[in-house]
Amino acid sequence: MPQTKSHPPQTKSHSPMLKAELRRQMLARRRALPAAEVAARSQGLREQLFAHFPVADWRWLSVFLPIPHQHEPDTWLLVREIWARQLPTRLAVPVVQPDGQTLRHFQLTPETALV
Repeated sequence: MPQTKSHPPQTKSHSPMLKAELRRQMLARRRALPAAEVAARSQGLREQLFAHFPVADWRWLSVFLPIPHQHEPDTWLLVREIWARQLPTRLAVPVVQPDGQTLRHFQLTPETALV
């Protein structure tokens, strides 16, 4: 039987601060990337997904839609590839609800009107 590593329990008083600090640092690093680097990494993400995962076998894939000025990965490359290959994989995108906190997922198709 394989052994598993035991991780010390996280205390609630330290986790949120650590998470918030890491998030702040990673967002700053991502926003500092030149557009060409974001594009290259987005292409690499698309290539790795299709090379290493059985996307065609998945019933659903949840994917966020990028906010370009935030230098987020261009997930449209993944979406367009799935549609171009006419894979049976359905796409779901999270949408922030009016309360600003809750996410609800909706199916994304080539006919979906985005606002």
